Amino acid sequence: MPAYYIALRHAMKNEEEMKIYREKAPASVVNHPFKQLVAYGRVRVTAGEDPGIVAIMEFPTFAAAEAWHDSPEYQKAAPHLYAAADMQCFIVEGYDGGDTGH
Repeated sequence: MPAYYIALRHAMKNEEEMKIYREKAPASVVNHPFKQLVAYGRVRVTAGEDPGIVAIMEFPTFAAAEAWHDSPEYQKAAPHLYAAADMQCFIVEGYDGGDTGH
């Protein structure tokens, strides 16, 4: 079942740190299969607070998303992202169409 890495970028704090992140992050996805589903597109808030800038990556499994996130390559880039902006990031497992128990 696919899993999704979702990143919400709120206030930008440091453009130089973001530049470093953008230089380092591409190396982290080599050998990690993923599909970029959303990348900084237009957002319409329908309830709640503005999520800021949104990026969503699809991975084949939750374990694959964790393997990318926890990889040494991404861990070299991530501190620059967190220094660059107020972020909210998470991995969520996809829905397989079965009973949700609700």
